[in-house]
Amino acid sequence: MLLVNQTADTLQSLCLDFATLGDLKLVERPSVYTIAPHSFQSITATIKVSSTETGVVFGSILWGPVGGTGNGGTMRCSERHPH
Repeated sequence: MLLVNQTADTLQSLCLDFATLGDLKLVERPSVYTIAPHSFQSITATIKVSSTETGVVFGSILWGPVGGTGNGGTMRCSERHPH
């Protein structure tokens, strides 16, 4: 997966959170990254497939903290989209 930061802000502590449905299992979670403004990062996750039946992978992108000097920062989250 290729993540592209299309903002003028540095995205700190960015991670992908995956969930699966069906005969799929997340084996290895992606690392945590910092992506500079207008930059990109290639991210991989290992998913074990147990059968040829249909499965669904959902994901969220989390990044932060933002909006403060450290004590008042909050994590931001994108919507979950099936892949």
